Amino acid sequence: MSRTPPRPPLPPPGPAASPFLVLRELGEAAGLLEQVMADRVGVARTDLVVASILAAHGPRSAGQLAEATGLTTGALTGSLDRLERVGFARRTADPRDRRRIIVTLRLEQLGPVVELNAPLHVSLLALDSELTPDQRAMVGDYVRRAAGHFRAEALRLRAEGRRLTPRKKRRPAAR
Repeated sequence: MSRTPPRPPLPPPGPAASPFLVLRELGEAAGLLEQVMADRVGVARTDLVVASILAAHGPRSAGQLAEATGLTTGALTGSLDRLERVGFARRTADPRDRRRIIVTLRLEQLGPVVELNAPLHVSLLALDSELTPDQRAMVGDYVRRAAGHFRAEALRLRAEGRRLTPRKKRRPAAR
């Protein structure tokens, strides 16, 4: 019989909330913004996540994108179809292994996304300018380390591979 480990206590909310809770609030706000932006440009929210990975890391294989996003190959194919349809990405065969697909972000086509992001970038740069170099370093270190914990937990859960809730059974097709 497996035993569920005890959950760590959550810190109290409020002005002195732990950075963990503040990071969670940031994640929720970023998720909301991603959804609104995805709706505006006509793609799914996960499509913007894929585009963001490509923007940050350059061309990637479909397998690397599936690994980075946690998407199944089928879901990733749908995402890439949508990104190609709006002109944001291009798939090409890897010249060294034609069975492998390389996905490239089409930066010249991202004008609408850049335009939507511009006000946020301006306000975040202004916010950054309010920090001292030491504060900026401390915030950056915490967020980078927290991101590492998020990735490690995702990998742990993926390796565990079991669902906590059963899938809904499909109804038999009407005859």
